[in-house]
Amino acid sequence: MVARARGSTGTNRKPGNLESNSHQSTSECLLTNRLYVSSTWRYQKTTSVRYFGCALAVCNFLFTAFTPYSQRVQLGMALNYAEKMKAEAPTPRQTLVHELVSDFAMSLRNLGFNDRRDAAFRWIAQSLQTILDPRPLIKRSATTTSQQTTWLRDTAPLDPAWKKRVQHTYKLLVDTLVAYPDCLKVTRGPTTIAPIDLVMMVLLVFEFQEKLSAARLADALRTLRMAARNETKDLMWKSEHMGHYLVFLDRLERLGEGALGPGSASANDAPVSMDVDPPTKRQRTSGVPFSCGLI
Repeated sequence: MVARARGSTGTNRKPGNLESNSHQSTSECLLTNRLYVSSTWRYQKTTSVRYFGCALAVCNFLFTAFTPYSQRVQLGMALNYAEKMKAEAPTPRQTLVHELVSDFAMSLRNLGFNDRRDAAFRWIAQSLQTILDPRPLIKRSATTTSQQTTWLRDTAPLDPAWKKRVQHTYKLLVDTLVAYPDCLKVTRGPTTIAPIDLVMMVLLVFEFQEKLSAARLADALRTLRMAARNETKDLMWKSEHMGHYLVFLDRLERLGEGALGPGSASANDAPVSMDVDPPTKRQRTSGVPFSCGLI
């Protein structure tokens, strides 16, 4: 795999008068995986590398044969969790996530979801893992990146009917958000689609798409987001915050449209009644107790 340097072309010269040659322009630089800086003109020929260097000149390489991931590795940049997950070996689950990213990542970005550095891959994968959780809605909890990676590596085949329902869920979610843009408006908290928003909205549409009309589905999506924003200023991927969404979903499961109230989405800013306790905070089981008190 070879990358070609950007620079003026020239003929190969063997070292002669280094002082006079130092004023020449940079010639061609062929290399495999290293950036070369030279202090004087010199010529080197080996089986794999042949280059010319110029005084205090750095070759500006055009990496045409490298993937974005390998470029970051070449430059010493660490991959984030989403990029590591995306680089895993193909499995049925991995393939489905790739398909959903290809079909819907651009639409989600246009609606306010930040998919920088493959965030869409991670959170679409997380939404599928949450959907497949066999526990009742109110009992589900946030998973770690390690658990998510293990889940993605599972080679078990996916039910074709389930895959079709997931694909329809994402299409219906995007279509609903486009048709009813007011359902994305909130009166407090983040106005964009947070990662936990995306996961929980997908779960809502997957579970209730046959039970609610299009307009009431839009109402439910807005009420879902406001249910969390009425309880916390920050929306992080952790069980404590996920619990605020799950309380509303559990209520919607038991009461149907009655959980939405008589009004439209614009009237659903009131806090959701907490008739079911959200999941408790994760407790520390070991280590030194942490205190936030001032000394």
